[in-house]
Amino acid sequence: MTIFRPAYSVDCWMGKQAAYTVKEGYNWLRGPNPEVSWWRVCWNSMNVPKASFIYWAAVLGRLLTKDSLARMGGASDLKCLLCYSQDESHDHLFFDCVYTTRCVQLLQQKLQFSFDPRGLVSWCRRGRRNSLLVRRITSACYIQLVYLIWQEYNKARLYSKVTQPGIIVTQGIQSVCTRFRTRNKSVIPREDDAWIQHLTQ
Repeated sequence: MTIFRPAYSVDCWMGKQAAYTVKEGYNWLRGPNPEVSWWRVCWNSMNVPKASFIYWAAVLGRLLTKDSLARMGGASDLKCLLCYSQDESHDHLFFDCVYTTRCVQLLQQKLQFSFDPRGLVSWCRRGRRNSLLVRRITSACYIQLVYLIWQEYNKARLYSKVTQPGIIVTQGIQSVCTRFRTRNKSVIPREDDAWIQHLTQ
């Protein structure tokens, strides 16, 4: 318990007269906890929860890519399983890989928006000329794509086969639009409805 000693002064916890609590002790040990800018995009209700989790892990660099496994002594061959042209890492997989770059291009063609997917959060802030609904569906499609790319990566590792980029992009868009249609109970503006119909064609 000597690690708590600096937080005590004159037998008072953090200079307060109140008694020590486990919650305050944990927060003190954890240190500062600044709010990240991407949490609203990640935990958007439009997202499929499992896709949000994989996106969260990808942003934090916690997916078990080959570079992570190599640091733990668990991988010798670092070549990307999706393109076999470069060493695999989070930055390569999202989105420097030839395969994932093609997926992004196809998604952008369908969404009719073009921007660097690493700048998704800043695009959602800057894209005020687009409705909130359009921005939320667009971000949900990108997050679903990250999930599907990770799924394809694991398929490549287990079965040595990869789905065509066009197929997984279509699957991702359909999944997001289906979720939206089942959850939405309000009237959709005409322009937004036409855009959503274009996505599902």
